[in-house]
Order: sequence, then structure tokens, then C-alpha cells
Amino acid sequence: MCRPKNVRCFKCYRWFNKEIEKIQHCKKCGDFKCPNCNSCMCNLTEKEKKIVMAMMHTYEKFIKDELKIDENYNFSQHKEIEYLFS
Repeated sequence: MCRPKNVRCFKCYRWFNKEIEKIQHCKKCGDFKCPNCNSCMCNLTEKEKKIVMAMMHTYEKFIKDELKIDENYNFSQHKEIEYLFS
């Protein structure tokens, strides 16, 4: 399965481990709340949100097409975020 444990905040750009630090999800957008700056997708500009979503889709398409990991990966987890910010 291709699920990174260490992720980088889109706002403060610091790394955090989403499993060790028991990261909370934002109730509005469903994104991880950064333990360093408490930001999530809600804290990004509309332009930044589009860039982040484009990168997420690129990553997910790569997983599905190139790595053939579609049966174990939840590709719909960002659909709510995309709907809210589109």
C-alpha cells in the first residue's frame, strides 16, 4: 500500500508523522491538521487549493496507473475537499 506516514504541511512546509502524532482531521474539509501550525486545506487561498488538489490527483493517478495499487487505496478521500473548494 502506498500511504505516506510522513507528510509535509502545505502552509508551514514542516514535516510531521500523521500516525505517531495522532493527527486530527478538519471537520470542514477532512484534511489533516498540521501539528506545527494547525493549518489544513481551509487555510489555503483558492489558488493554493487548486494547486494542492492537482498534485493530489497526479499522485493518485500515478498510484493507480503505474503502481497498480487501486484495490487498497481510497481514491475518493479527497472528493469532499475538492467539492468544497471548487
